[in-house]
Amino acid sequence: MKGKTKLLAPTQDRCDLCGRLIDPNTARYGAARDSSVIHNRDPQMDGKRLLIACDAEHMTTLWNQYQQRPYSEPELWAGKMQRVLRDHRRGLDQAAMERATGLTAEQITAAFLWNNARALAGTFRPPDPT
Repeated sequence: MKGKTKLLAPTQDRCDLCGRLIDPNTARYGAARDSSVIHNRDPQMDGKRLLIACDAEHMTTLWNQYQQRPYSEPELWAGKMQRVLRDHRRGLDQAAMERATGLTAEQITAAFLWNNARALAGTFRPPDPT
């Protein structure tokens, strides 16, 4: 079976579009830009939504849907700050926030403005404390 990966057990993954169980023989895996995605620990994965589909047609549909969603850098920066603040409940000063997130002072300000605009629009949900 050269060049193929043998699955030891059937997958329990479901198609992100239709919800069907994934058949390993037709599954498609992909990624799409999505500024709302913040990886739990790896900043290199921020802004990338992993996709799984039952076939190529559903992967194309999913990918096209995510291309229609606006990509907002301030949204991404706000997520980076939230990840850092999870471990710093008492907060951080400006310099520490810049070091911990890799963001500039201007990016941090833009993230706060984006977050405040969401709160005023009624779309804000505080991060899960767990």
